[in-house]
Formats: sequence, C-alpha cells, structure tokens
Amino acid sequence: MTYSVYSSIGSTFGKLLRAKPKPIILAKAVTQRPIPFLQGFRAGSTTLKPLEEGIIDEIEEDVFETIFTLSLEFKGLPYTVTIGEAKDCWILKDVRQTGKTSSSSSRPSGSGNIRKKKPMLTLSFFVLVLVSVAGYIYEFKFNKEHMAESNPTVYEAFATKEAATSGEPSEKAPAQEEDKLAIDWEKEKAELESKITTLQKENEQLKKQLKEAVPFTLSPGMDALQLSQAVEAAGIVANGQEFNEALVRLGAIEHLSPGTYLVVPGSSHEELIETFTKGVIKKKL
Repeated sequence: MTYSVYSSIGSTFGKLLRAKPKPIILAKAVTQRPIPFLQGFRAGSTTLKPLEEGIIDEIEEDVFETIFTLSLEFKGLPYTVTIGEAKDCWILKDVRQTGKTSSSSSRPSGSGNIRKKKPMLTLSFFVLVLVSVAGYIYEFKFNKEHMAESNPTVYEAFATKEAATSGEPSEKAPAQEEDKLAIDWEKEKAELESKITTLQKENEQLKKQLKEAVPFTLSPGMDALQLSQAVEAAGIVANGQEFNEALVRLGAIEHLSPGTYLVVPGSSHEELIETFTKGVIKKKL
C-alpha cells in the first residue's frame, strides 16, 4: 500500500475507507462483546461512522497484512480500535475502551496524524542475518591472520612447551587447531545459509497464499452439509460431497468454530478443516 498522499494531508481512517471501499467484517472476539457504536451495524457494510471520525495512531506492515491502530471518541468515551486490511475486506479485530473520560486536549483537532510506520519485518530480519554472517566471517579471518602475530613471545613459548611435551613439531598443534576452527565455521556457515534459504521459500509461499486468499464466513449453527455446500459454492473446493465425507472421517463436525477466515481456494480438505476447527484436528492427528 502507498500512504504518502494520505499522510501528507494527515487523513483520518474514514478518508482511507472512502478511498478504498471494502466490506467491513467483525472478528469473533468483537462480536461476542457489547460495543455501543456497533449496535445496528451489519457485517459486510463498507462504512461505519465512528471509524470515519477516528484518528490513525499507527500503521504496521508485514508479509501477512496491514494493521491500523485507531483512536476514536463515541458519546464522550475514548476507544482504541485495531483493524486489519485483507485483500478484499477490512477486519475489525479488536475494540477496547481506553478510559472513562476523553482527553480532547491530548490530541490535535481535525484530521489525525499518522505517527509512525514500521518497516517490513521480514526484510529487516534478512538484513540482520546477512550483516551478522558478514561480521562473523571478517572476525574469523582477522583472528586467523593475527593469532600468532598478536603476541609473538607468548605464542612461541607456548608452542615450544607443547612441542617439548608431545615430542612433535611445534607447528603441528596450531595447524590442527586452525583446521578444526575452519571445519566448524564451514558447518555453521552451511547451516545459516540453509536457514536463510528455508525462510525465503516460506516467505514467498506465504506471500502467494495471501495474494490468493479470500474471506469465508462459517456462520453459527452451520452443520457439516451446509458448510460443504457453502465452500463448494464459494469455489474453495471442487466437490462439496467429498469435503463433507472428510469432515465426517476426521470427526471435525463437533469442533467447527464459527467466524470469518481467510482461505486459499484449492487447499486440501485437511488444511481447510484444520482452519475451520482452529487447529483442533491437527492436534488430534
């Protein structure tokens, strides 16, 4: 996303909503609490007046989603709202009352200001790993080149003593130690490179899944047959009957958890069932 235009004029979240209208979906944790300014709001609408009057405190981005932290006032009471932006919808993730009375003097009037924007966490992690590896390589080479020269008198005395004790040439022990350090370093370097490659592959896979994911709502009281028909109608699975059989085979019917989920069309039946049961089926298997 690009926020330069909005941040330059100090926009509110309402302006952002109007610029990119998407359905607003309530997370399960929000629907289970009585929140005054949500009374009468129908999930799936594209506007919510208190949000339009709120002030953006923070924007946080990573490879999964963009999270907005919003401050707003409703009937004299201040609230903090957490909203996630998915591909095709806004998800109202959390609403918390921050105090008994509002402090209008503590915030600027009019439209809010975006205070900070955190960088991409994944990119920072990779940069940190690469810098650490480069520093480790430099330190190892420097120590290797200056091991003997840093204190010739002490080094020579130590080497002479070792040679007299073992009856072998004085150069052999340091050479063996250097070879051991080199072997250990090569192993550690290979492990780090393997971890970086694995993280890069996982990152690319998550980006691809997030790009293809669509929201799907599992309504309260929905049984296995209704769920199978719904996922087939939404194009998430090709055959609803086979998905229904998988629900019965894995014993997932009694563990279905209502809510709105981001799912990738074409996922395996086991992956979808694990999502709709919030990991209960995976733990059983």
